[in-house]
Amino acid sequence: HSDRVTAVSKSLKDDTLNLFDIKKKIDVIPNFIDVEAITSKEKPCKRTLLAEKEEKILTHVSNFRPLKRIIDVIDIFKGINSKINSKLMMVGEGPEKRKALRYVSDNKLKDKVLFLGNSNEIDKILCFHKKKEALHFMQNNMEAFIRNDIARLNEFLHFPIA
Repeated sequence: HSDRVTAVSKSLKDDTLNLFDIKKKIDVIPNFIDVEAITSKEKPCKRTLLAEKEEKILTHVSNFRPLKRIIDVIDIFKGINSKINSKLMMVGEGPEKRKALRYVSDNKLKDKVLFLGNSNEIDKILCFHKKKEALHFMQNNMEAFIRNDIARLNEFLHFPIA
């Protein structure tokens, strides 16, 4: 018996309610990251330590399992980077990491994709984003990359990807 039930997305909550006889309320806590707390920090970090002034910084935080489609994340980044000079920070660990490292190497992206491992200090990692550049999207096999996410990504990049 659980004291509290949580899900990382509305889609996962809905699927859980449809598949199981859950009587307790399910709270949606998106990826357990309080984005408001991160973006309201008073003192930004030194962005130039990570990227050139004109480079965009994208970050993917997850456990690197097949469900998270890590290669797709890097492949999307590859397309973005071909049009906009960018860096990708990959935060996490998991069984797909070795495959992702090989993919980065094979695609000559070693200087563009940084693997940072696991962290309990996501706020210190996400501080590298300029507030107006902050973009958060999650992708996995259970949740479709919905139209709204694509529209946000197109607006962020200033060119269409889909």
